[in-house]
Amino acid sequence: GLTSVMRNAALMELRPFQSLSIRWDVNSLRDLRDYGDTVRAGGGQNVGVVARAERDKLLGLDVGLERERQMGAAISAAPQISSWIKPRIDFSTQYSMFRDPNSPSVLQEADSSGPFRLPRRLSNSQGLGLSAAIDLGRGMSMYSSDSGFVRRLSNVFQPIEVSWRRDLSSSFDGVPFTPGFGYQFGLGDITDFRDENGVAATSASERHTFGVNNSLALPFGARLTSRYGRLNSTVWAKRLNTQAEIQQSTVTFPDVNLGWTIQPKLIRSFISSIGTNAAYRLEKSTTFQPSISDATGTESSDGGGLRGEITSKTYPVTASIAWAFAGGFSTTAGWRRTDRSELRSGGLTLGNQSELNGNVGKSFKLPQRFKARGDLRWTLGLVQSRTQSFFATDTTRRRVTDNGRWAMNTNADTDLSDNMNFSMTLSRVANYDNLYDRRFTQMVLTASLQISFFAGELR
Repeated sequence: GLTSVMRNAALMELRPFQSLSIRWDVNSLRDLRDYGDTVRAGGGQNVGVVARAERDKLLGLDVGLERERQMGAAISAAPQISSWIKPRIDFSTQYSMFRDPNSPSVLQEADSSGPFRLPRRLSNSQGLGLSAAIDLGRGMSMYSSDSGFVRRLSNVFQPIEVSWRRDLSSSFDGVPFTPGFGYQFGLGDITDFRDENGVAATSASERHTFGVNNSLALPFGARLTSRYGRLNSTVWAKRLNTQAEIQQSTVTFPDVNLGWTIQPKLIRSFISSIGTNAAYRLEKSTTFQPSISDATGTESSDGGGLRGEITSKTYPVTASIAWAFAGGFSTTAGWRRTDRSELRSGGLTLGNQSELNGNVGKSFKLPQRFKARGDLRWTLGLVQSRTQSFFATDTTRRRVTDNGRWAMNTNADTDLSDNMNFSMTLSRVANYDNLYDRRFTQMVLTASLQISFFAGELR
């Protein structure tokens, strides 16, 4: 049908200081169409009359019905405390409203004696972040005597990044009211987000994250990186007369990564460079969902509920070598294993996933008769992975998953001209499932010619 809308947008940005910025923006969509007397099939309330009653006026002029509104605000401050300590503060909010005059039903505000309103869908969020970059090496150089040992030691410590963040969000589906400015600007704590005008939110969440990242520059081109992360979150979902709650806590530590890159001078005619990387990551997560005692939806006060624990350990190792003989070529290899245990009501699930991969790449000069603009780039790769899981109780152990995949592919491509590229890929892939005794193998040959055109600037 016919549509008649008016879009409005506004943006304001202030920067009173170099280290402080303030931004606010709003986008609004107004429906100017007159829906007349609209009564849905089967009778009921006149939706068109309700939509007409919610139209706004500005200086006596009809400006229609606001169907959508998105509003955001952000404040960012990065004060200059010292050259080796750089803090930062960020605060942001988002608000969204959607109101549909084509809704098949209307709602009454307050109680059965209140006016009829079109249902609205609301959502908002708030984010507050504090972070700092601490350069210990520079600080040691600034506040210590000028000595060779101090300089060498300061080069080892890389900047430490510390961050903390809190995120709040909520949403309301099918409510008959327009929230106040506190909700629209995302002000208040989680209690204000979970309830508005005496109506419980359809969903709400609160997240707290904390992290510390640090790296050390070790001798002989090695680098050690360590991370610590913690996440605490609570999610509420509307159920009957209450909001069901799910709590989750995740700690990632240790999370270390050791990388090493070297260009051996003694054998540089044989090997150009060697690079290796090894890591270890441990993540523990716990969840708790309080039980709901009865059909009225009230939470049980006895502390009972569903609990779960998940532990994951990851061990990735990669290596790469750039060879200098035979015209030069590269080889890479990697191995990765993840062990996972999940404790739920009724038993324990144990599983692991492993992956092994390798790759060889080389460039070849093409004969002059081909008149190619570049070399022929060739790669050969192999990937093999397997996943297993078992469900264990006090007396039994049952296999739940046992499947895997392996794939071998080779690819060759070259630039035939400035705007033409040709590539060919041959792959053989096998997927198997030992639990159901199934296996599927396929071979794929792909050839492609890519041509690019440029017509110049359009005027």
